Amino acid sequence: MTQAVRWIKSQLDVGYYYRLAKQRRHFRDLVACIPDDTIVVICGGMGRSGSTWQFNVAKMIFEQLGHNDIGAGWVDDLPVFANHKLILVKIHQYDPALAARSDLVLTSYRDLRDVLASSQRCFNRPPSVASAKMSVWHFEQWRAIADHVLRYEDLLERGKPAVAEEMIDAILAAGDEATRRPDVRARFSGQQIADAVEALRPDRGRGDREQDQATNNGLYVNHITDGRQGSWQGQLPDEIVAGVEAACGRWMRAHGYLARHLPLYRGEKASKATSHAA
Repeated sequence: MTQAVRWIKSQLDVGYYYRLAKQRRHFRDLVACIPDDTIVVICGGMGRSGSTWQFNVAKMIFEQLGHNDIGAGWVDDLPVFANHKLILVKIHQYDPALAARSDLVLTSYRDLRDVLASSQRCFNRPPSVASAKMSVWHFEQWRAIADHVLRYEDLLERGKPAVAEEMIDAILAAGDEATRRPDVRARFSGQQIADAVEALRPDRGRGDREQDQATNNGLYVNHITDGRQGSWQGQLPDEIVAGVEAACGRWMRAHGYLARHLPLYRGEKASKATSHAA
């Protein structure tokens, strides 16, 4: 092996590209299970960012629209629930084959530090900067084609009924002329849908697989661990927090999770310069 080849191998995570290729094949096989005339709704939000809430709100909206043949569940269970007229597929990672097959895309995001802290509490996953960076990458791919984007903190600040109203508007707007009629919109209540989702309880334990995914609400025992904004404080190690803020700072500032470091305006700059010179 030449020195150049050794250097190239040292710079590449060969295992990562192998896993990525294997995953892409897996998703292509899953997409092949979907009948051609099935409506495909992708719920592709960040993990621990309210994506399950968004998933269940969407399911209730479609039920109210009169869809009575709905399959719903986690992406790996697609062979079990794909054979329905409309399916809701929950996934966190971006995949081009699923994106190409989608008819509607919903996504969600949250402060990356809270995402890591929540994943640690719920799944015992060690927090890492790499995980935060991948969460941003996958989210941005789904966001680019999304019909609705949920900001987790809006659930806390503006309230779930208000966000449910936004989702109703987005989903009806993405439909045909029939769904965009005012009389159809008048039948929906964000408050009622938010209350119905709040009343849901886990329909399976973690790791279990339902044989009938049509009733799967995506919730499981210990699904909600804290939910507060800033719950990462006192939990994440300082070095992880610093690493995430350094690696993802531009994204976090753009979404309001870090303060912007803007230059002083010209007049104050000049005033300070004059006083220092004196």
